[in-house]
Amino acid sequence: MNLTPDIEAVIRDYLLGVPEVEAIAGDRVALKTPEATGEPWVRVFQLEAPRAGKSPADYLIAYYMQLDCYSGTDGELADATLLMRTVRAAITEMDEHDHEGAVVTGTRIHRARRFPDRDFTPPADRYMLTATVWAHAVPTTP
Repeated sequence: MNLTPDIEAVIRDYLLGVPEVEAIAGDRVALKTPEATGEPWVRVFQLEAPRAGKSPADYLIAYYMQLDCYSGTDGELADATLLMRTVRAAITEMDEHDHEGAVVTGTRIHRARRFPDRDFTPPADRYMLTATVWAHAVPTTP
């Protein structure tokens, strides 16, 4: 049985391996809000995962993703902006790389919107980047 990819983990692991993202966010690419929020970080969140196309097979999935790029509570807007632009560039190149647990066949950026997060004191600057990542599971052999 081939399960659909855990695309949140695939994207997290991919971004952690991109030197330009690491230069800004270090190892702070997460699937939930990290404990320490002072420095720039990225949160990866899957919004939807419908099948791509009209095939009844649950093979190629169009993952609709949200990537929140934070300045960190000690950071500045420029940190969030640079991080978002760097993550955006990395996501557009995902289909050119190998990934553990998934084959990424394409990506599309939909929106990059500044949206300060007022859940923090002081508010943290954040860009919400939305993208579709088309992917399918790596075929397994019995």
